[in-house]
Amino acid sequence: DVSDRKREERARLAAEARAEANWADLRVAIESLSDGFVMYDRDGSLIVCNEPLRRQHPEFADRFVPGARFIDLLHAAANSGSIPEAVGREDDWIRERLAEFERPGPAREMRLADGRWILMRMFVTATGARVRVRSDITERKLAELTLIEAKKAAEQASRAKSQFLANISHELRTPLNAVIGFAEMIERAVIGPLGDPRYAAYAGDIRVSGEHLLSIINEILDLSKIEAGKYALREVVCDVARLVDEAVRVTAAEGGVGAAPVTVAIAPGLPPVRADERGLLQILINLLSNARKFTPPAGRITIGAALTATGELALEVVDTGIGIAARDLELALSPFGQVEGAFQKRHGGTGLGLPLVRSLAELHGGTLELESRPGEGTSARVRLPSERVVTAVPLDAERRPDAA
Repeated sequence: DVSDRKREERARLAAEARAEANWADLRVAIESLSDGFVMYDRDGSLIVCNEPLRRQHPEFADRFVPGARFIDLLHAAANSGSIPEAVGREDDWIRERLAEFERPGPAREMRLADGRWILMRMFVTATGARVRVRSDITERKLAELTLIEAKKAAEQASRAKSQFLANISHELRTPLNAVIGFAEMIERAVIGPLGDPRYAAYAGDIRVSGEHLLSIINEILDLSKIEAGKYALREVVCDVARLVDEAVRVTAAEGGVGAAPVTVAIAPGLPPVRADERGLLQILINLLSNARKFTPPAGRITIGAALTATGELALEVVDTGIGIAARDLELALSPFGQVEGAFQKRHGGTGLGLPLVRSLAELHGGTLELESRPGEGTSARVRLPSERVVTAVPLDAERRPDAA
């Protein structure tokens, strides 16, 4: 009588069929995962993996097959160049991964050479099998990196503003102390009756200090108005050559004795332009002031104006001064941004000159172009659009802000 044996055989076949069906269902479930999935037995032989895992490593995707050894896959990964952290230290990297296989630790992030980021988690089953789940976290990681960069930028801006406040405090305090000190000397007649000629010199020092202080305050107010969108252009027809001469005269005292000479190069027959006269003069003064400040006595400075081939007005200040490194150009053009704080302290200034020039140029529909090399000098060029160039209107005909 073999009835019992037949029943056992039928039960075994039914169990195998159910196991096969369950395994097929499990494979479908594994393939449906968006994350990479791989399972190794306790000896490190691959049991099953899914297509998302193969897509994470297209360089050796064909190696992920049942029976593949974990150690061989590690060598393929290390030698593929697709894992930056393994490049140049392949053997050490393989040893670290083998130790991780034996004693799985916390989740670990890994960057791939194509810019993707993978989060890897490993689990150990009751039978000692290793299950590894690999999630593509590129979008989250890029968002984190963006936040980190934004944080760095905010911290840099905060440091720049702190540096600006420290510098501006010094810039404001120096002329104020001179104004107050000389005013007290004149008020108390400390060196004799007011007829003494030295009082006239002190009065001149008071005027110069006051004008310097006023220019700093005006720069701050102008930049604040521009950033708030409240700076209104008062457009008139401007004589560019006259404004260039005025800028040279106004900044002459900044050079001091033995300063670098300034050459004026105005194109013959240069037409006037319609612009905000104070703003245009401020552009010229700031550019020339920077050139004077950072050019040694043996250097050269040229300020010029001409029409370009496309009819634009080009205002240019070129010097042979200390120059600015390419990496610092954008910082020099940003509000409150200053290149090398200690350097700025040696030469003074608030760090608002170039940002104000660019803002005023853009208000006129123009641009500021800055080219510089350390030790060779700087070229600053403001371009105003051709429609601002006036070719048929006498200068004296439209000197009023309300002119058509």
